[in-house]
Amino acid sequence: MRGNRAEKAAFIDVCRRNKFPVGQARELMRLADAHIRNTVAQCNGPGDYVNRIPYPAAGEIYAAHAARCEKREARIERQIAAIAAETEFRIECGGDPRGYTVKLFFPDASYNTWGGRESGYGVPQKES
Repeated sequence: MRGNRAEKAAFIDVCRRNKFPVGQARELMRLADAHIRNTVAQCNGPGDYVNRIPYPAAGEIYAAHAARCEKREARIERQIAAIAAETEFRIECGGDPRGYTVKLFFPDASYNTWGGRESGYGVPQKES
């Protein structure tokens, strides 16, 4: 399970080793939680109840849901970009909730992803 205590502790240890501020690391984990919840919401859509609604109205519900998710994603990624700018570490965000949606790249090339060093270190996040 992603986001468990051991994984979070390992992430903090790697951050300390690479001189990434611990306060920023904790904030990044909080934002990563919000980011994955939003990507799951984007993938799942507004809900099954929409299937019982005639199309023109259902299309409006889907559009409103997509707009809310995009707005939330922009806000979260803006906050993540601010942390990246403050710390001068590279941070990438992705949209596939089957893996880490927020990845941090450390100077010592530490990684915990299947993609290796090139994919960075996945920030621990809760599964939705």
